[in-house]
Amino acid sequence: TNMELNTVGLILAILNGLAALNSTFFFLGKLKVSLLDWITFNACAPSITTFVIGYFFDSWIVMSMSIPALAFFGFGGLFVFGWKGMDLIPQVAHILMTSAIIWMISAIFTLELYEDAVIGLSLIHISEPTRPLYISYAVFCLKKKNY
Repeated sequence: TNMELNTVGLILAILNGLAALNSTFFFLGKLKVSLLDWITFNACAPSITTFVIGYFFDSWIVMSMSIPALAFFGFGGLFVFGWKGMDLIPQVAHILMTSAIIWMISAIFTLELYEDAVIGLSLIHISEPTRPLYISYAVFCLKKKNY
């Protein structure tokens, strides 16, 4: 079953990585936004990147750090975006992000990686005070530009 768990993890890491590349191309290539705008408006890609880096470096601490962001932007995105037309593209990414959360949580319990999960989830709170800055910046950019 560890082999099956690893196979599912690998597939999710690759598919999530491709989804992040797709959205990054859209924001940086098509919309030609700045790097700061990309991070602010496309929080899914940095969240996915954290998961993918954690997976390929076999760091459950790093993967656990991605869970809150994946839940907020991935699972939460399922209820923000529509389910037709061009909204289906980000919705596929949100489904993949949500699937990664389910996989990580099941793997943490199956492999009994509780300590790594607690450390990773605890570390994410270190950056929490900076979040209002990005929200304020996002609101400013939305007022300044018409997307």
